[in-house]
Amino acid sequence: MSWLNDRARLQMMASEADISVRLVEKNSLFWRLLANILQVLRIMKANVFLDDFATTIGPIIAFPSNWSTETVENVLTHELVHVKQARACSFGLHPWIGLPIFAIAYLFLPIPFGLAYCRFHFELEAEKVRWYKMFKEQTNFVVIDSIAKNWAKLVSSSSYGWSMPTKWAIELTSEAIGKLFARYLSELPSGTSVENQ
Repeated sequence: MSWLNDRARLQMMASEADISVRLVEKNSLFWRLLANILQVLRIMKANVFLDDFATTIGPIIAFPSNWSTETVENVLTHELVHVKQARACSFGLHPWIGLPIFAIAYLFLPIPFGLAYCRFHFELEAEKVRWYKMFKEQTNFVVIDSIAKNWAKLVSSSSYGWSMPTKWAIELTSEAIGKLFARYLSELPSGTSVENQ
């Protein structure tokens, strides 16, 4: 079932995290134009951007129309962190106000391609929230670690403007997963079994 059939509930969930958030379909002229720019720059094919990626700009979170409710719920956690990051760049005022600083850091610092550490950091912080949620849902550590390593390969590819060398991305991601797992274990009540982990 398309997420659009459950849009009101999803919008309510998003608004609880940040009142300024608006969920939109990724099918307007703006999104198609952005997709074509990415294709011309050889970052990714337009149809991949429009059909396979959620995108957050300030408080606007755009999802492909054909995504299921379950997929949007899963990715929404990540995208809401980007809204929070943009808000933080405005010292808490509003994501639109923080967007210019967020965008400069995300797109250009310290180097736009190959060593865009800010881009990698913003994405890693957003994914960490999702991975920690998976630990809380008692997803197996090996499964989360595999998902994280695949994510590191993606975020260090052309899809994210080669944010950093893949080896470094995997190392930083593995370190983050280890810390998240340690945090998860430390928060468990004493005597709790973690056999499935």
